[in-house]
Amino acid sequence: MVVETVASVKADGQTVTDKAMIKEFIENAEKNFFQAILDHLELQRQAFALPNITVQSTEEEIKEGAPAEYQVPVQFDTANFFE
Repeated sequence: MVVETVASVKADGQTVTDKAMIKEFIENAEKNFFQAILDHLELQRQAFALPNITVQSTEEEIKEGAPAEYQVPVQFDTANFFE
């Protein structure tokens, strides 16, 4: 999965975009280098994450014990898209 997120690798003045070569490079990289890639991906995920939506409960829901207002995360997941 990490290989698919890497568009290119620049080393020794050359840029490599071949996915097979990138895969080999990442598989043979030191643990600290691989962790740096994961850390960067996590920072990007956080930077582009959508904020939670504040939802107001109906009177009926509040009578049944729901809070008057609550937060719902925004998710784009095909597994639950049509729920």
